[in-house]
Amino acid sequence: MSATCDQTAVPEDCSAQSDMRLFHAVFDATDNPMWICRISDGVIVEANHMFCLLLESTRELICGQDIFSLPWNSVDAIKKAFDGIPLSNPLSTPVEVHLRISEAHERLLSLTTRKIQFANEPCLLVVATDNTEKYRIASVLGEQEQMRNDIVQNVPGVVYQFRVRPDGTYYFSNISPRCEELTGYPADPNDRVWSTLGSSIYEADKAEFLSGVNAAIINHSDWESEVRYYAPDGSVRWLMGISRPAALLGDEKVHNGILFDVTERKNAEMKILQLKKYLSSIVDAMPVALIGMDADGCIVQWNRKAALHTGISRENALQLTARDILAHLDLPVSTFETCLGKNIPYQDSQKVRRLNGKRVFENIIIYPLLNSEHMDGAVILIEDVSERVEMEEQIIQNEKMLSIGGLAAGMAHEINNPLGAVMQTVQVLSTRLLSNDCVANVDAADAVGVSMEAIQQYLQIRKVDRMLNSIRESGARMAELVQNMLSFARKSSVEKEPHSLGTLLDDSLKLAEIDFSLKRNYDFRKINIVKEYSPDAITIRCKKTKIQQVFLNILGNSAFAMHSSNVAKPCIRIRTVLNSSEQTVRIEIEDNGPGMDEETQKRIFDPFFTTKSSGAGTGLGMSVSYFIIVEEHKGNLSVKTNPGHGAAFHITLPL
Repeated sequence: MSATCDQTAVPEDCSAQSDMRLFHAVFDATDNPMWICRISDGVIVEANHMFCLLLESTRELICGQDIFSLPWNSVDAIKKAFDGIPLSNPLSTPVEVHLRISEAHERLLSLTTRKIQFANEPCLLVVATDNTEKYRIASVLGEQEQMRNDIVQNVPGVVYQFRVRPDGTYYFSNISPRCEELTGYPADPNDRVWSTLGSSIYEADKAEFLSGVNAAIINHSDWESEVRYYAPDGSVRWLMGISRPAALLGDEKVHNGILFDVTERKNAEMKILQLKKYLSSIVDAMPVALIGMDADGCIVQWNRKAALHTGISRENALQLTARDILAHLDLPVSTFETCLGKNIPYQDSQKVRRLNGKRVFENIIIYPLLNSEHMDGAVILIEDVSERVEMEEQIIQNEKMLSIGGLAAGMAHEINNPLGAVMQTVQVLSTRLLSNDCVANVDAADAVGVSMEAIQQYLQIRKVDRMLNSIRESGARMAELVQNMLSFARKSSVEKEPHSLGTLLDDSLKLAEIDFSLKRNYDFRKINIVKEYSPDAITIRCKKTKIQQVFLNILGNSAFAMHSSNVAKPCIRIRTVLNSSEQTVRIEIEDNGPGMDEETQKRIFDPFFTTKSSGAGTGLGMSVSYFIIVEEHKGNLSVKTNPGHGAAFHITLPL
């Protein structure tokens, strides 16, 4: 029960016993601290139960005390309550005073007074309202409000409250003053800030931005977005918005949120992303395989060369561990652990391993990554040096071949001398034995009593004439072979010279007959050679021996393929086609061998690619031929083939 002075009705004459009992019952039952003091001297003559509790004392100790002796913070305020109390005004104006109960305990009271007669004396009825808790709550709320205002003022963003009406329209109910500082648009109380800011959203981001806002409104859910917008100065800036739904206010949905300018962060992120892409491009452009792993042995870097070299894609590689990679590279784990444990790089040059059935030579280097305190991981560099090793071996082989070529040239010169003597002697024998026109022959026959006719008849019966012709023909073939060997072994001239295309092809066929027959123990002449030369005399400017080398490589490969696959009726068709309008000639060399599959056709001109068994070929013939035609003679070399239907090589050369 709460009572005021109006509720505490004390009769003017309180002498009656029953009236006093009623007065004390009401006086003690009120929730407000109340006391009665004499106006003349301020002595307390009565105090209710709540006043005793307030002073943490008893009625006996309180009554008799001077009202001014109580621990008020301002005695003047109490005196003011007693001064100028008119009889016509029963209630005075409330006075707020502080009552110190103890050193650490103080109460804030609001006092109202009324003049009454008590015990036949003019007294003052004082009613106190304890406003301590109300004041404390107001103080806390004030501090919180001040703190909120300080936070709003100092937060590096725009704090706002966003409300949605039942009809779906929305508006800003509150926007912090930093709106203009952050966005360049003022915090408009008429809500134009939303339409202004909304219309300035970057066109490419607008649809996604509005979709997110509408979804948050409909679902009354969280919202986060990063969006570009045009500032008033025309620059493009980044804005990050965050909002959380709050309790409904009436029939309106409420969202509290904040906007941040994240332009610097986004620009920094873009620069970091560009730098990462740049570094990734550098790593991917490296001519060696690069594998990076962290301190836990997880793969974190796998460049393009690593994917090509190992056949493992970047996505799959990032799921592997150091042990998986070491096993793939045939490297012992102990070597890797020793390298990291001692912080010493590991290097292995020309390490040999088998990859897809082929020998692969690799230079492998493992670099530990160490910062000032601990190991960060390692980088593995793998350089495929197979081509270099093969090239070095081929250079050595070429040096041997050069020596053999020089030896062959010397032998050809040495063979030429006795061969010339044989050819000359056969000619002399033919003249002396078979010619009747030579007077010396007739005289020599008459001298021994034999006629030339008898001698010739004997030679014919014994087929000596045929033998002489056979020797002459064989000698001529040997002389032609020696000449071709000398011509092919002779160093090619730097300058291109005009040569008959038909002659080049015919000479190459003759060389192929000897070369393939000697090397493969197979008679090249068993192959049916069909010549379909253009009726026009075609002359091309070329390096003779180089072009012959190309023809020999193609003819040799065709003969080898047909011989290896046991083709019953091997045939090579050579066709030349003149294109006068383009000033080019096309040479087609076609066989009826086994042909090639798609994979072989794609790689036929790759260096060191061969379908022959180990030792049967170097894999350089067709790649060298391609280089001679395309690079040295500015022509074109291609192949058309299907498995089981032979192969056709097309060579196009400028005239």
